[in-house]
Parts: sequence; C-alpha cells; structure tokens
Amino acid sequence: MPARGLADQKALAAIVERSAVDREFRQQLMTDWRGAIQRAFGINVPPQFTMRFVERDAGIDALIVLPDFREADGELSDRDLEEVAGGGDLDLAHW
Repeated sequence: MPARGLADQKALAAIVERSAVDREFRQQLMTDWRGAIQRAFGINVPPQFTMRFVERDAGIDALIVLPDFREADGELSDRDLEEVAGGGDLDLAHW
C-alpha cells in the first residue's frame, strides 16, 4: 500500500474514533464536517472534495452506500474514469 494511502486511512480513522467519543464533534461532522475537521485536526479540505457523515439509526446493523448507477451499455462515467486514471485514493493527509 502506498504511504499516502496509509496516511489517509490513519487520518480517517482518527476522525471516526473522535466521533465515537466526542458528541459535539460528532454533531459538527453532520452539520459542518469541513469546519469540524479543520478545527479538530487543522486539515483544510478543498472545496471540490465532498463528504457526508451520517449516524446509523437504531435497529440498523449496516449502512451500505450504493455505487453510482451505470447504464446497461457498460460505459464508465466521467467520475469512474477519473478514479481509474487517478487511483481513487482519498488524500486526507495532503489537504
């Protein structure tokens, strides 16, 4: 695994871990995640990068994010092509 990918995983793990023990930070992630990450970790997320944080409802064992819809012709979307060409890593360490 590239060092960048490992750093990204560590940054995301730190965000998730803090959200498990800090109610205020958790709420901020759901209402102003960009600001919450900047204040807590000093990471400035570029405006073109988007995320959403959600809480798992009681009685739900797993949340599953469906992939982008593809037409039956098998053509890749522009986003899919970018991920294939760029490797698709989430670069949290280099914001």
